[in-house]
Amino acid sequence: MVQRVLEVGRLLGWRRVIELGPRWLVHREFLVFSRDLTVPLPAHPSPPDLRWADLTEEDWPKLTRAHPMMGEREIRRRTNEQQRCLVGWVDDAVVYYQWDTMQPIFLTYLGRPFRPAPGECFADAAGTSPLWRSRGLGTVGLLQSFHRARVLGCRRATGLVAWFNEPSIRIARRLNRVLEGRVGYWGAGALRHYYTRAHVRFESGSLVVPSPMPWTEPERSL
Repeated sequence: MVQRVLEVGRLLGWRRVIELGPRWLVHREFLVFSRDLTVPLPAHPSPPDLRWADLTEEDWPKLTRAHPMMGEREIRRRTNEQQRCLVGWVDDAVVYYQWDTMQPIFLTYLGRPFRPAPGECFADAAGTSPLWRSRGLGTVGLLQSFHRARVLGCRRATGLVAWFNEPSIRIARRLNRVLEGRVGYWGAGALRHYYTRAHVRFESGSLVVPSPMPWTEPERSL
């Protein structure tokens, strides 16, 4: 939990975290983005000193050292859910990671499962090392994940972004991701009241995106 707070603080700035913190405790909302993988993906070259590879078990300690939020317990949980982790390396250091899966997974930050449709890939947690931030690595890493998913037969990539996470929203727009709707809840614990908007909905308790059609909502301040 502490590592997560520190990570968000570095990403958004502590003033923004203090401003949003109380609201986030009782009201969480996420934008649901999708990307059609059957159409050409935009060009965004990877830095020449960066190499990409799937995470292996022997690499777990290196990922944890670079990103303490990804401890062995969390990596094992995701691996057991058949999630894949794409890793960006510079020499022997992990500078970026991106998890994705074509299998149902439990979204700990939402408190509900996500069920991909056939041919759908869900892009989940990602992280960039502090020294590599502001260099476009988030865009490059997600694009690499899209290319890999397409090779594996995926036709659509879906993901959730917190409504206030402006850097990730900019990446989504840069890669022409479509806003499918919103999902969130009010309250805490067993008293949560969940809601969805537009093309996303809950089916048997799992979040799904049944429609590939884009949703245009009124302009709303982030």
